Amino acid sequence: MVSRDIGLVKIVFRPSGKVPLVSWSGSFSAKILYEVLGEAGVSIRREYVKPFMLSPLYVYRDGVWSIVWSGVCKGNNCSTVVLDPRYNYSIRIIFLDRSLVMKFIDGLSSYNKLVNVLELSYNSIKVRPRLKKLSTERVKALVKIVYETPTHYMFRSWDILYPSHKRLLYSLGRTLYRITRLSLRMLIERIITRGMELLEDKTKVLKIKIGENKYAYGFVGEALYGIYLKEYEYKLLKQLLWLGEIVGVGRNRSLGFGVIKTSVKEILQ
Repeated sequence: MVSRDIGLVKIVFRPSGKVPLVSWSGSFSAKILYEVLGEAGVSIRREYVKPFMLSPLYVYRDGVWSIVWSGVCKGNNCSTVVLDPRYNYSIRIIFLDRSLVMKFIDGLSSYNKLVNVLELSYNSIKVRPRLKKLSTERVKALVKIVYETPTHYMFRSWDILYPSHKRLLYSLGRTLYRITRLSLRMLIERIITRGMELLEDKTKVLKIKIGENKYAYGFVGEALYGIYLKEYEYKLLKQLLWLGEIVGVGRNRSLGFGVIKTSVKEILQ
């Protein structure tokens, strides 16, 4: 059985003072990550495929953690949010290279530029797809996915700005291969062509400012999919969705894009 551990790090902090965010809060998360790794002597070129995925900023208010929605644009006007040192904020980082985890923690111990760290937690997550063939009985179910942060797929340089089930599964399959070196392309192709379809699309497209004179687009909201699969295909799909909740889907996940929540409801036949 192919398996590999990935590292999940979460930090809770308060900003050192009021910090205006004129771009997407995930860009601020990335800035902190790059600076902390820099403290540990690690340099990651931004144009390369990143060995991590991260969340946007979350703020804790009124007993609830919620996303900081800065840098959302309408026309040429983009929202600004000021981080307030009276509140707690958090970032979640998934490291695909576990050697970076200790370097990040080491760098964080001497980092004091923008934030005062209150909490640090680390968990090792085992990614181990189980491919045992079960019965060939068919399972019919509804899958709801909430795209919590802007999500952006691509196909041959074209932007895909709707919740395509094809792009969803291809993205998850590529991530699984990147982590475990296990290719499930033929099985995923079978699920796409024979056993899954988009039923409802309740998403909308946002324009996001990700940096100075840099913009990206992504869709957010809910999508409902219908599936009719053999039992082992269904079990695999649920594992891929579990992985998607951890690492996200689509492009720009190193800026907090592609955060999803999923739920599955089986339909008795």
